[in-house]
Amino acid sequence: MRATLVVTGIATLFAIVGDFAIIAAVTDFAVYVVFLAVNGTVIILRRTRPDVSRPFAVRGVIAGVPIVPVLGIGSVALMMTQLEPVATVVGTAACGTGVFVGWLIRSRRRGDRRYRPCRPV
Repeated sequence: MRATLVVTGIATLFAIVGDFAIIAAVTDFAVYVVFLAVNGTVIILRRTRPDVSRPFAVRGVIAGVPIVPVLGIGSVALMMTQLEPVATVVGTAACGTGVFVGWLIRSRRRGDRRYRPCRPV
């Protein structure tokens, strides 16, 4: 609920400024970051934990590296070059702030006995 309120507040600030193209471009940046994270994670987990059972398979592997995620990272990197510089700066700041806030919340929960992180599968 808090995340929804924060995003609503930020979107409202951009709406007041009146530049919806920036909102769309920052959203694109955030989606691209997620795609980079997903594809990077697939590559890393396939190399570091090849023995783990997975519900899906990524075909086409060269030297232990799945090709489709590599192509995904390349295409996303190419699309990111087409973003407005202000969207990249605002998106980086927003993502960095999110990582920092997540780190703060996690560090506070470490003292909370009710908090039990998921165990790796």
